Amino acid sequence: MLRHIFFALIIMGCSVVQAQEQQTKPRLEWEADLGILVEHNRGLIKGINRHDGDIEPSAFVTGGVYYDKFFMEVAPLAGRPLTFGYSLASDEDLQINVIAESLFVEVSEAEQQSGNILDGIKTRRSSVEVGIELMKSNRSIEWQVRVLHDALNRHNGSIIEAKVAYPIFTRTTLIVPALGVAYIDDNASDFYFGIDESEVTVNRPLYKASGTWLGTARSYFEHPLNNNWSIVGSAAITYFSKGIADSPIVDRNDSYKVSLGVLWSF
Repeated sequence: MLRHIFFALIIMGCSVVQAQEQQTKPRLEWEADLGILVEHNRGLIKGINRHDGDIEPSAFVTGGVYYDKFFMEVAPLAGRPLTFGYSLASDEDLQINVIAESLFVEVSEAEQQSGNILDGIKTRRSSVEVGIELMKSNRSIEWQVRVLHDALNRHNGSIIEAKVAYPIFTRTTLIVPALGVAYIDDNASDFYFGIDESEVTVNRPLYKASGTWLGTARSYFEHPLNNNWSIVGSAAITYFSKGIADSPIVDRNDSYKVSLGVLWSF
């Protein structure tokens, strides 16, 4: 089903491209900001609790590189991982992209910092998910829909996401609350969170993870101090349905992260 949606969106995007062919000469553009922040988070996997519950400093980069219809973007505080893409169509209100991202972190015994629940577990390597992305602006509301599929044949799964954001501009601050919902199909859920017969232990029973829904609430703010420096922060919480939440290697049905720091624009 998700593959059918994926191909339908590509066909729609190609149709828009033919109707909106641009004649402008390509040029390279880029923007980059550097940030330092402190984070407080609570993870999902038992034993993988690096910095879990602590307040830890970290550095990050946000911005993008753009050439013709190709782009590379990253915005970690706004929930945008490192993304490579090609714009099929773009105007003031609608953008249709083919994108590639890595959505899952590696799960392995080597990543374990506490306990022994991951002892002897097979490594679940991250992959690259490729698909189509639609972004639509409707007055002050920003919509995003994405359909992605494993491009490296590691989990052979698909993910569909929908997000809505409402940027609020005050005289001194940008605030962006957002809500999102996603569906991770059986293949992806079971690859990362299932337990097969070779991994069964007394404390880790056989488990086949089913397709999973998750919902996310996120908020981002940015307050400029001058032309180069801004105070930034974000807070996000995600809830998972039973397919993932009931896994023997999962600690809870939610995860969260809170961040506060400074951003240098150059």
